Amino acid sequence: MRTVPVFTCSSAYEIPEECVRDICRPGRNDDAVSYWSSRIEWDSLADPDSIRAELGETGAWSADDLRDDDANRCRFLWILAWNAHDALHDEDAVIVRRMPRHGLT
Repeated sequence: MRTVPVFTCSSAYEIPEECVRDICRPGRNDDAVSYWSSRIEWDSLADPDSIRAELGETGAWSADDLRDDDANRCRFLWILAWNAHDALHDEDAVIVRRMPRHGLT
């Protein structure tokens, strides 16, 4: 499965290209996010505390909101997918290809 690099303010990740295509489209994408969240090997991508910290940096959720690890994974995957989408469609984006691969289940 082909993957794409994606960057946040503090880290770099790699997610399936198909995940980006499925999530990054007009309209509701909850089903796509749920589907891909269940396929990602989260232990090799990011642990719950790292995800919570990344989401906390956005200021979009309260500490109470960030207690639900499953919801956090979905929120984080949505952000990663759109960051990757934006980078893939931005002619000025610099994409680094030398990154560790993360498995899928």
